[in-house]
Amino acid sequence: MPVHLKDLSHHVVRASPSYQLRSLAVVPYALPSNACTSQLGAFTKLLVSQSSEQRSIQAISEGVAALFLQLHKPTEIRNLLPEFISFQRDSLIANLVLDEVLELHVDGSFVSGPCALPHVINSKVVTSPASRISELSIKAMKFAQRERLFTIEETATMLYFSNRYPVAPSWRDRWPTYQAVLRSIASPAAEALGDFRLSIPSWLTPLRSPQWLVWRNNKLTRIKSESRIHKIYLSPRPDYISAVFQAAATLLNGSSAISMKLGADHYGLLRADKMVIYFAFKDDLNEFASRLLVQIAGIPAHGVPFSTQIDSDGLLSSAADPPQDQTYLGFFPDNSWRIWICNRIAQAIHAARNANLRSMEPWEYAISKLCLAGIDTECWTWRDELDESHVPR
Repeated sequence: MPVHLKDLSHHVVRASPSYQLRSLAVVPYALPSNACTSQLGAFTKLLVSQSSEQRSIQAISEGVAALFLQLHKPTEIRNLLPEFISFQRDSLIANLVLDEVLELHVDGSFVSGPCALPHVINSKVVTSPASRISELSIKAMKFAQRERLFTIEETATMLYFSNRYPVAPSWRDRWPTYQAVLRSIASPAAEALGDFRLSIPSWLTPLRSPQWLVWRNNKLTRIKSESRIHKIYLSPRPDYISAVFQAAATLLNGSSAISMKLGADHYGLLRADKMVIYFAFKDDLNEFASRLLVQIAGIPAHGVPFSTQIDSDGLLSSAADPPQDQTYLGFFPDNSWRIWICNRIAQAIHAARNANLRSMEPWEYAISKLCLAGIDTECWTWRDELDESHVPR
C-alpha cells in the first residue's frame, strides 16, 4: 500500500545535533548489526552518537554526508537537492527524519524518529492481510513487539525464523546430518545406485556449509543479472520435502537458475525458507514457478513470512535481494531480502516502543516506515518490482 506523503517543501530541517560525522576508517570499535543507512548512493561515512548513555552508529552515503554537513544550518526543504523532483526529495528527507539523521521543525521545536511520523505522512498506513503469507508476516510482527526484553538483533532473529516448526524428536531422528538429508530426498533410482550426491546434469554436485547444501549451475560461467538477484522459496510441510525437491531438480536441468540450496539438517528443513532457488532475472523465475506449480499442485504449504506469495497457499513465494548499496554495515551484512526486511522491522518496533508512540502500535509504525521506504507491505516486495505476476491467485 503506497504511503501518502505530506508536502514538506516549506518545512525547515536540520542535521541532528546528536551525531558527529566520521569516516569509516577512524571508528575504533565494532559496528553493531543495527547500524542504519538511508541512501544517496553506497555508504562510505558514519554518524556516531555523541551521547555517553548509548553508543549508536548510522552508516550513510557520501550524498547523505554532504547533506548532513549542509544542514548544520537549518534550511527550508524546497531549497535542498535540486536534482530531485519534489516527491523524491520529500520522500528522502522524510526517511532521514524517521532514521533520526535529520530533524524537522514543527511548532517551535525540532522532532525526529517515530514522533515525526504524523508530520511527514497524511494518515496512518492501514494494512490488511492480502494472502496467507501476508497474514503470517503480520502475526510475526505482532508477536515480536510483545517481547520487550529482546535486543534489536534478537527481535530481528525472531522475525527471520518465524513460522519455523519446533524440533520434535521424530524430525531430529529423520535428519540428524546432511547425509541423512541427502538420503531422504534422493530419487528411488539414485538410492538404488547409492548416489546420494544427487547430481543434476549440467549442475555441480552439492557443496556443503554448516547450514546448507548448495547446488550450482555449471553451465552459467558468467552471470549478467538485473540490479537484484531474484529467488523463489519452495516451502512444503516437512513430510513433502522430498517430493518437491525431486520435482524442482527435474526442472532445473536446462533451466536458467543460478543455484539452489536446501537445509542441511533438521534445523534447516524445519525453517519456512528450507529450499531456495536463485535466478538472475525475474521473468526466468516466473517461468520456472509456473512449470513447477503444475508438478506440485496440492502439496500442503508451510509458508515463508515476508515474501511474495505466488500460489494460493504459499507453497511457492519469491523475493528480490536488495541492491548492494542498500545493505547495512554490521556483524551480519543484510544482503538477503528477508534479513534486510527483518532488520528494519526490528529497528522500527524498538524505536516506536522507546518513543512511547500512542497513535499506533509498534508493528504499525514499522509498516508505515517500510511503505515510506518503497516496500509494498501487502505483497512484501519492492514497490517497483510489483506487477500482476505477484498477485496471489
